[in-house]
Amino acid sequence: MTVPQELLKNASRRHAIWKQQDNDDKMMAELLRIIPEAFVFEDLGKEGQSERIAFHPNPEFQPKTYEQRILHALDGIVFVDLQEKRIALLSVHWKHEWCLGMV
Repeated sequence: MTVPQELLKNASRRHAIWKQQDNDDKMMAELLRIIPEAFVFEDLGKEGQSERIAFHPNPEFQPKTYEQRILHALDGIVFVDLQEKRIALLSVHWKHEWCLGMV
């Protein structure tokens, strides 16, 4: 039986998937909500049609979850297309070295 057929016949599996998707959506919304608190932003000026904005971990921010710790370890530059009013390029690297627990 293929996965779509299984989902059609198995209501509890569908419910589990929907619940996981809902949890994922809530986690992403929370991560987006904390971005202004988690980072310090620096305007680097324009480059072509883009505004360059650097972001660095805010040393005063205390992550509460594993996901927040990962987000808070990022450092980089966002290029915002001023005409399109959207992110054109995102350059990110880890600010700290640390192990994710995998061998």
